[in-house]
Amino acid sequence: PPGVYFLVLRDKSLHLYANETQTDSFGDIPLCTGAAVALHPPDLFREELMQRDYPLALTRNAKTLYIYLPNGSEKEDWLNALRM
Repeated sequence: PPGVYFLVLRDKSLHLYANETQTDSFGDIPLCTGAAVALHPPDLFREELMQRDYPLALTRNAKTLYIYLPNGSEKEDWLNALRM
């Protein structure tokens, strides 16, 4: 669907791909200072935090990218990796 991308975190940048088999990224998002990652929405109950229905919100330069993940385990892994 339009607006759906596959992401790879490498070298402190997010690389965007149109599908799982694409080898050349068509966009990169540097995660230097000023990038913030949080659970979205911020007022979730504890039992909702890692549900797949709620994304991670990556905010940089007043723009927000919502990252949906297939399960709570991957969501927690991405959250920790993006916060490093």
